[in-house]
Amino acid sequence: MEALLSWARQKGCWDFFSRSNLLALLSCLQDSTNEVRELASELLIRYFPPAFPEPIAVALFERAQEAVSSPRVQEAEAGAVLMKTILQKSDGSTLERLFPEGKAAATLQHRGLCFAQYLLRMLQAHYAMACQDLLQAASTNPMHGVMVALRRCLLEVPEGAVSILKGEHVQNWQELLSHLVTLLRDISTFLLGVLQSRQGPNANQPAAAPSFADMVNAIGSLIMLGKGLEQQDGEDAILLSEEHNLILTCCWVSVKEIGLLLGGLVEKILPLAPPAGAEPLLPLTVVKMAARVFQEVLLKCRHWGAVEGCSMGFTKFCTALLNHPHAELQAVPRTMLAQVSALHVLQTLVRGSGLGTALLQYVTPMMALLLKALGSSSWAMRNAAIQLFSALAARVLGPKRSRDDSCAQDGVSPQAFFSRYPQLREILLGELHSALETAGEPEGGRFHLCPSLHAILTLLAKLQPGADGLSSVSTCFLEPLLQLAGNPIYAVRVMAAKALVPVVPTAEYGKILLRLAGDLAKRGGVLSHNMLHGRLLQIQALLAYAADTNCSSPDAMRSVAHQMEGQFWLVTPAQQCPLIRSAYLQVISLLAGSCTQGFAKRFREVVSSELHSFGPEQKARSSELQVGSAVFHQVISHFLCKEAASLAGTERVGAVCLLLQGADVDIQSAILTWVIEGEDERSKDLEESLQLTLLENLKSVLQGRWDKEFLKLYLEALVHLCRNPPSQAQDVFHKLLGPAAACVDVLLSMVETESPGPDLLFQALSVISLLFVLGSKLRDYPLLERWCVMLERCSRSISSEVLRLAAARSLKLAGADVVQSALEASCPSLLSVAVRVMDMGIYLLQDEDQEVRREASVFASLVQHVSGAKPQDSCVFIQGNRGLVCLLHVLLEKFWGCQETFEFLLRHLPTLDLSNILTEVEANKAVSLYKEDEPNVFAEPAVLSRLLLPFLLQLLDRVPASTRLCEFTQRWLKATGPSILHSLQHCKHWWSREAIAPLHMKALGCAKVHAAVTALLVKATLLAHVLDGLERTHISASEIHCTSQELRSELVLVQELLAQHGMAPTFSLDYGITDTRSSVRAV
Repeated sequence: MEALLSWARQKGCWDFFSRSNLLALLSCLQDSTNEVRELASELLIRYFPPAFPEPIAVALFERAQEAVSSPRVQEAEAGAVLMKTILQKSDGSTLERLFPEGKAAATLQHRGLCFAQYLLRMLQAHYAMACQDLLQAASTNPMHGVMVALRRCLLEVPEGAVSILKGEHVQNWQELLSHLVTLLRDISTFLLGVLQSRQGPNANQPAAAPSFADMVNAIGSLIMLGKGLEQQDGEDAILLSEEHNLILTCCWVSVKEIGLLLGGLVEKILPLAPPAGAEPLLPLTVVKMAARVFQEVLLKCRHWGAVEGCSMGFTKFCTALLNHPHAELQAVPRTMLAQVSALHVLQTLVRGSGLGTALLQYVTPMMALLLKALGSSSWAMRNAAIQLFSALAARVLGPKRSRDDSCAQDGVSPQAFFSRYPQLREILLGELHSALETAGEPEGGRFHLCPSLHAILTLLAKLQPGADGLSSVSTCFLEPLLQLAGNPIYAVRVMAAKALVPVVPTAEYGKILLRLAGDLAKRGGVLSHNMLHGRLLQIQALLAYAADTNCSSPDAMRSVAHQMEGQFWLVTPAQQCPLIRSAYLQVISLLAGSCTQGFAKRFREVVSSELHSFGPEQKARSSELQVGSAVFHQVISHFLCKEAASLAGTERVGAVCLLLQGADVDIQSAILTWVIEGEDERSKDLEESLQLTLLENLKSVLQGRWDKEFLKLYLEALVHLCRNPPSQAQDVFHKLLGPAAACVDVLLSMVETESPGPDLLFQALSVISLLFVLGSKLRDYPLLERWCVMLERCSRSISSEVLRLAAARSLKLAGADVVQSALEASCPSLLSVAVRVMDMGIYLLQDEDQEVRREASVFASLVQHVSGAKPQDSCVFIQGNRGLVCLLHVLLEKFWGCQETFEFLLRHLPTLDLSNILTEVEANKAVSLYKEDEPNVFAEPAVLSRLLLPFLLQLLDRVPASTRLCEFTQRWLKATGPSILHSLQHCKHWWSREAIAPLHMKALGCAKVHAAVTALLVKATLLAHVLDGLERTHISASEIHCTSQELRSELVLVQELLAQHGMAPTFSLDYGITDTRSSVRAV
């Protein structure tokens, strides 16, 4: 790379090290994205000259000082990257300018030590301010930014380790590191004390970490004390104030950075051997001090981010100590490491890619440790054990790739697993037998719990059945799991059924199923309800796996079905437990193909009568509430739907449709849920019948004003069924869509006036769009206008994600048809609606949510298809950025005569006032924690402005052919022309100051400034083009006191000035539309 760049520079092909490239990378160095900052820093350090020009270095250093003191985490991290980059790109003369107070000091000869000492002094100043007024310090001088800068400058600069060992500076480094660790200890104690409401070093030390409520109250007291007010009891704030968030962010991020910095220091510095006769760089007392800091944070902190960051640092800390040849240092983790901390370190090691595989030899002792810890009375121990179990299971078995644990797509069998870890089998068996001994009848209304049982069953359930015969491994786990079927805890019975699936070899499924079916109690039997329910769950789990993998023979299934037919009473009202009836029904559903016809008929009659006997009237009269009855009726509904889909038949399909019309709302909801979730199971006949039923009853459902959840399900099911209506059913559809399309008005009224909530609004808009297309309402302007207004409201960037997705989905369903209808009708009102629809598409194609952009890109593809841009017999779905250009082309070619086209495209240009933004840059006021960004952080207004320019210029070229467009451009010139000229002059004056000033460097990293400058140049270009057109037609523009040629000359000067400061690349004032494809942002 270096040779290539040198060759290109020598040949004059490309000056990579030009001033404009340097300033562009310095702008990227202040970006809010980590990857952009890191890449920019790497390019500057590796390829650019060894030192920055002195004026640039000084301005950049002032910007870095300001950034590391920002309460915003991203901005502070950007400041740390700036500090690290300046450190590596500075020479002696630059250091004398940056640190004038140390010109005579010997440390100036070593830039790493010089920067470290400066940052240490800055951290001490920040800590002193925090001790006086934490609220003020959190908003103006939080400590975490300086800590990140110290970590990067000390640990990430390659030549740092070599320079530390230079004899003349060893003592200075020893003092600095000792002071730094002591300062970090003091800061950690202070911050944890703030969160625990400790007001001094002699205050009582709480044994456990404070709750989040206690922390909020402690911070509230601190804020009231700082404001000179008294704490008011009994007033709990629902939302945290910005003061709370400032202090919490300062505390949590600083604690995390303390852990990362201490761990990195020990990892980097401890292995370095000091010169002969010198003391260690990190003495034992300093190491023990760091260990106590880690212990305090891990035991007294509840914030996951802080604990995780501290755990990562602690892992490096322990690794460095355990690998050190000094015996006393090796002993530090053993003497200082608490049990909770040890479990967190183990969890971090297991999750990490470096040592995770090497730790597999310790799986058995780690599993024994965590199973024991799960029974601890300490919440911290149980929490750490659960996290360790999760990490260990993922490392040993791999991440779950399939949707269901019982799906045989990946995983290892019990035989393979326990042959790899033979001792683990005895440990798990011991815990299972212990759980069986402690389980039983509750005493005094309390169950006997085995805390480790759920983890063991989860581990077994993650295994996959093997193809071998019944082995000793399977036998020893089989009996305990079968006995757990009678456990009084519902969750244990469910997990025992899942764990049984991998334990039984696939070759033995038929035998085990026959055994389980034979153990079922007959009417009046002695098995408990828990055992009966657990047995049915185990049979269901084995049958579901056998059905998915086809591992059981038809004869074996018929034998099992025969056994289950003998227990028919389990589904009748004679069995009073709805959960048992549900489990039996699910078992028979899996055996439907193996049951006799007589049994199937009798079974269907019973379940159908159950639903018919549970109508709204019977439900209202019923005063007895049965646990599980709703689940039972949902299972019956799904069974009837599945039967109608697989066996078809007019009677079965009609029965499902009848239930959908007049059954209880819970049963109807169950059928609608099956329609939405069981798309692969629906047959053609059933789908068409359900479509017609939903359309027929839509009006009555809307008039009945059912609860919102049911209405949402109903509308969602209708969209699922009707989004691709079959062509052969169009005649039938048109017979019903008359009354159904009349529902559009009702739905529009509902979404306009009733505030239905985002989820219901999403489905309502989808149905409205669908009915527009199916009901041929695309030329009903009043309805289209109301629909369009609602979509515009939902597509705003300030709207919630659900509403923006609703707008995109509606455009996908009906937007292209609206555009096609407008083109065919050539009606001004419809053309206006079509332009607004495509305008919404442009906004949604820039949405920050990927699913919204995906739906909008489908809409753009369909518009390209119906507008004739592509062959009519095919529709190629295009990527979002191509869709954006496609919509602009359609607007230009098909809708250029509409006044709204030019007007709406202008609205996409940023409305930022450059003068105000530059004033804010100069003000240097206190920064709030939450930056007031644009609602849509994905959009790139500067890129879009440049993309729009050629299209807008093409539209202006067509002004003479459209009177309305000509009138609008003249109004636009009068309204905005003077302000554009004023901003252009202000821009020229502001950047004509000192060549490289700190304010220019700050503006260089401000995205708003870049967007405002680009928008100003685009608007000024448009203004020059409008003036040029008016001059050709001899129309005067009295508001503009310059000619188009004078304005173009001024534009060229301003662009050259901005380019010198790295602000705006020059672009042609009249480039054509062919250049737009290269301007599209790559995703």
